[in-house]
Amino acid sequence: MNRSPGEPHLAQRVTAGISSAFAYTAVTTNGCKRPLTMSQQKSKAQHEQARMNYCRSCISEFQRLGYVDAFISEETSRKQSLLDHFNIQSGPKSD
Repeated sequence: MNRSPGEPHLAQRVTAGISSAFAYTAVTTNGCKRPLTMSQQKSKAQHEQARMNYCRSCISEFQRLGYVDAFISEETSRKQSLLDHFNIQSGPKSD
């Protein structure tokens, strides 16, 4: 099957079509599909925005914790090098 370089594979086109079809339909109690109402679309958009905000805050927190871990590691290493330089025996960790 020949396709142009920018053209997606058939599976990608089908998946995209399915995703977009379900994004704008709701299933009723009897199993029939119908378009989402404006309030449902707005609610879905608000839910997606809240989910993205939560993900961003989690990523930010993980980055902050990573920086703290790196800082503690650097300080512990620096402390140990100073103790070694001045030939001081380190006792129990009091960090």
